[in-house]
Amino acid sequence: MATIATAYLQFITLLQGKPSYLENIRIRIFRKEKEILVYEDFDVSDTCGKSSLLPLYTPEEKNHTFYYQAQISFPDYQTIFIDKIYLQPNKYVYIPVEMIPLSPTTNSKHTFMPLYDQTIYENNKIKEKILTIQKRLNFLRTYYPSILPVKNDGIFKTNTKNSIISFEQLLGLEEDGILSETIWNLTEEMVRELKKEESR
Repeated sequence: MATIATAYLQFITLLQGKPSYLENIRIRIFRKEKEILVYEDFDVSDTCGKSSLLPLYTPEEKNHTFYYQAQISFPDYQTIFIDKIYLQPNKYVYIPVEMIPLSPTTNSKHTFMPLYDQTIYENNKIKEKILTIQKRLNFLRTYYPSILPVKNDGIFKTNTKNSIISFEQLLGLEEDGILSETIWNLTEEMVRELKKEESR
């Protein structure tokens, strides 16, 4: 039987590039045990960017990486989901989360975007497309405040063709770090359509 080792999740929050003051953050960690999905809740106070360490238990096996799913709830904000947290026994895992205002007129509302491991940026073409998508989405958020979060379920809705964009899709990435062409085309189409409406 595998022994149990403790791994730690280090959680850092940033608000527009600066450490933020948040209290009573709740983090729900999901994991599979014998094909059953179980979870633990952690209530964390995070002040001025101070990291919070959560004890997470992983079977101690050499050369094996386990992953968890996390659901992070912020008071008065959205609940966000981080799809995969890779853990190794007795190793630290860093998950910075950046909060980006939706528009200049909605400063009280923010969307949360995990900053993924830098290895996904190794391919320059992918990096270029990711940055372009992020610019497009920032453009849409800034000039079209109708794109607003639907509270607590991590999706964005826009009046353009009633499109619904999930949190994961906003990043334009699939699970393996490859760009989702569907989302690339969707953002391209949205920008084109909105500019067309603007010129009328």
